[in-house]
This record gives sequence, structure tokens and C-alpha cells, in this order.
Amino acid sequence: MGLAATVTKLFSRRPVAPSRKDAFDELVRVWTERCADFPFTCAPRVGGRKYAVLVTPWLGTAASFFNMEVARMLAADGENVRVIFDCCDVFGNAPMPHEVEGLEAAVRALPPELPVIRVSEESPAQETAADEETARRAIYENGIWRTRGESGVAKFVERKEASLARLRQHVARVRELVASSGIEWLLVPGGVWGISGLYVAATQAAGVHLMTYDSGKRAIVTCQDGIATHQADIARAFPLVASLLEKHPAHRARVLEWSRRELGERTAGRGSYLNFQKQAATGCAEGDANIFVPLNLRWDSAALSRTRLFPTVEEWITALVQWVATEPAARLCIRQHPAERNKVNASSDDVGALVRKINTAGHRVRFVAAEDPVNSYDLLRTARVVLPFTSTLGMEAPMLGIPVVTSAKNYYETFRFASRAESPEHYFQIIGQAIRGELTVSPEASEDAALVYYLTQHCNFLLTVFTAEATEFLEWAKLPPAELWSRPDTLDLKRAILTGEPISSIRFARYLAESPHAD
Repeated sequence: MGLAATVTKLFSRRPVAPSRKDAFDELVRVWTERCADFPFTCAPRVGGRKYAVLVTPWLGTAASFFNMEVARMLAADGENVRVIFDCCDVFGNAPMPHEVEGLEAAVRALPPELPVIRVSEESPAQETAADEETARRAIYENGIWRTRGESGVAKFVERKEASLARLRQHVARVRELVASSGIEWLLVPGGVWGISGLYVAATQAAGVHLMTYDSGKRAIVTCQDGIATHQADIARAFPLVASLLEKHPAHRARVLEWSRRELGERTAGRGSYLNFQKQAATGCAEGDANIFVPLNLRWDSAALSRTRLFPTVEEWITALVQWVATEPAARLCIRQHPAERNKVNASSDDVGALVRKINTAGHRVRFVAAEDPVNSYDLLRTARVVLPFTSTLGMEAPMLGIPVVTSAKNYYETFRFASRAESPEHYFQIIGQAIRGELTVSPEASEDAALVYYLTQHCNFLLTVFTAEATEFLEWAKLPPAELWSRPDTLDLKRAILTGEPISSIRFARYLAESPHAD
């Protein structure tokens, strides 16, 4: 139904550590053999950008090997690159004690000309109030991920109180390292989970560019200067792509047609990883709600660190239900994400129970559970406004002419097809205008939504074998570097690294160039 769920299915599922010690040892062995079988000479050029990649324990996955391969690729091209090795484990990102030892061996396999910065050997840094805030935010967001929602996060934070001083010291050390090392660009896996969020905070504070990524089976998502699953660089890609389409009007028509067709497929409950509806839409309205709230998976990385007007989703829902009780014309439908009907995606939060507890508006407030035999797009048919958190319905609704009002931080909040509320009072004011029919979506704004939809759902997924998935690492590790690094998909990734362009605009340009109908 939404991007959060799409990314969840591909990238943000709970990583599972290998069940046997030798599973990770096999990754280390393959990596060291690759370094021995395919050596190269590092020749940093004089001047130019200074790159770095982060190597850190990542639940026994191949994320560190992927990052080191990127470092090798850049170094072979004569770029000035180094490896930052950070073995800090506060959040259980290294559940196997030998994982750090294995990464040590993997780092030693790199050519001696490739500099390695070991964070544990860096001098302690003076702590600041901002370091405390960064540490606490990292604990809170990791707690939501670990406990699968907001309801259990308080106990998680309490348990981690003993680790706060250590984490705060590490935040200061990372901040000082990023600020003083001279690096100008950093590759980070994730961006929220584990200690990756510390590096996002440090680069942003120092004005250093970074690229984050999440990967899944045969696909990778990246983001320039932001968190991969938050897709903040879509706003940068949009004007580049819009400019290209002005020169290719026929291709613009095809892009819009792709978006409409894709939305039709999802409405019908068809598709592969995008199929989250339990059944196809009937084409008839389901209920009479004029306000529709499609919930995200709160623990999903696409929804982490996204609150803005309301501190928590619980406070957001509470304020909304209470407001509806004061507005006789308001009829609210809240839909739990349909992916939660599967146990692997289930949240620990019981929003349905919350709604039942606080609702004083009777039948004007309805909660639809994930397992209810209802298609979300049928629920959408009577809506005069959609209130997403970060759901893809924030683009789909305007494509259908339905206004959207945002209270969270999401990648479409600055586009003209969405109304960004600046305060809770402003939020409810706009919602009131919408249910009175005073908020509309222009044809131009609807087309913008379709174009953003195309970028996020088609162009922002780099389909490739070169990912951080362990099974795919074992596949690409057999390829000679010259072959791996010259593949079109890898070249697109390298272009994103070297130029800072969003991968979505790079892929769009490639699709346009390869289109037999390009005009």
C-alpha cells in the first residue's frame, strides 16, 4: 500500500543473525579470498574530494563488505578514500562476539595503501549538550525498532540508561572524528538503526556530505545527504527530471501513464512485493468517512525519526480523534497498515485499542484492522482529505484528486500536491477546510504527484546484484572487479557517489536514453 511497507518488505525487515558461527566466517573467508585474488594498486590523486566508508557490525550481514568494495572501487579509480572502522556495539548490532574479530580480519585484507581509521583508537572528545541529545535520540529510535512500536520504548530506554554515558562519549568521538578528519563524503548503511544515526548526525553538524543505503533482494535504495528510506533527495531529483520532461513531452505522457497503471495494479491487489491488500478493490465506497488516515508500520525505518508536529504517533491519533469529537461534520477512518496482518510485520502498538478507549464521537470514528477484509482504496473513495504519516498514499491520493495534509516529516511535504501544516492548530484548520470542500488538488499538482510516484516507485530502486545481502555478496564476490564495476547498475551507483546526484534522477536519465520512443 505504501512506500514504508514497500521498503519494509525489501529492506527494513528485522535482520536475522546467522544461526551458525561459520555462516559469518564464510563471508569473511570469501572477502579475504577476493582481496587476495583481485589485488590492485591505490593511487590517490592530488586534490579532489576525500571519501570515506563506514565499516561497522551489522547483524552478520554483508554491509561492511559492500562498503569496503565501494572503497576498493573508488581507490582503483584514483580517488582519495579511507575506511572508518567502528566496532562499537550498544544496540546489539553485533550479536555474535566473533563478528568484530571477523571484521578485523576483513579490514586487514585491504591493501595497505588504503587508510583505515579505527574509531576505538581515536582520542576522547569533549562532550556537548548536542551529544546527549543525539545519544538519547539514537536510543529512542532503536528502541522503537527493537520493540516494534512506541508502546514498549520507555522500558527499552530505561534499560539502556546504563549505556547512555558510553554512547554519549562515543557520539562525541564520532563528531570530532568527522569534523577533524578532512573527509568530505561518507557512505553509511541504514541511517537510523545501530550507530549509523550517530554518523548522520555528525556529518550534518560538520557540513559533510553523506550517502546512506538500504538493500534487499536484488535491489538497493540510496539517499544523498539523508536516510535512504526517507528518500529526502527526491525533492532534489524532481526539478532535474521535470526539466528533462519539458524537452520530451511524449515521454512525460508515458511516465504519467506508468504511474496511473501502477496505482491501478495496487488498487486491484496485484503485484509482487507491492501487493499488501488482502483483496482487490470493489470499486464501491467502503463506509462514509471524509477523513482517511493510512497508518505506517511505526517500527519501519521509513517511519523512524519522522515525527514533527506531534511527539509520537499515539499523541497524533489522540489529538485527531479528540478533534473529530468537536467537529460534527468530521467522519474519520483510521486504517492499520494491511502488512501487519502478517506476524513478521506486526507492531507491538495496539492503535485499535487506543481509538476505542478515547473515542467519544461514536460511529464517526472508525478503526479498520490489518486483517479486516477491506481494501484501503475502497476506504479512500469517500475521503475529502488524507492524513498520512509517511505513507505512499500521500502521493496516490492527489493523483486521484484528493488533498493531503502532512504533520510528519516526509519526502513529499514540500510539493504542491500536499499541504504542510506548521503547527497542530494549523493542522486542524486545514483539515477543516478540506472537509468543507475548500481544499482542492489542481491538475498540475496531480501530475506532480504522479511524477514523484514514478521517481520513488520506479527510479529510486536500483535493481542490482551488488547489494549488502549475504547471498548476493557471495555471488558478486566471484566477479572480477573490472566486470562488477563496469556493469550499468554499478556505474549508476558510482555516478551517484562521485557527483552527489540522486539515484532516482540518474536512473530516470538512463531510462529516457534507453527508451525506444525517446523524442
